[in-house]
Amino acid sequence: MELEDARDLGDDDVTKGPWTPEEDSILRSLVMAQGPRNWTTIASCIPGRSGKSCRLRWLNQLSPAVKSGPFSAEEDAVILWAHMQYGNKWASIAKHLPGR
Repeated sequence: MELEDARDLGDDDVTKGPWTPEEDSILRSLVMAQGPRNWTTIASCIPGRSGKSCRLRWLNQLSPAVKSGPFSAEEDAVILWAHMQYGNKWASIAKHLPGR
């Protein structure tokens, strides 16, 4: 099978790339109404997005538990300390920054 043929077997209905503000708004509304569970059901209301994609978008970007904005001086110090301990192992460093 040629590489081009293998790509043709993919799901044409799957949206890849950045989320639109409208998709974010729909996802927020659905999670507020149904809770952060049953991602397949939530995804069925957002054409082209999978349950996994919805779950990751919520957990990493949209959840109120996620801190956004610049790092505080304390967080900067934690990052510098953790980098000295772990090097470029960013997943290990991130464990010291809850909500980030």
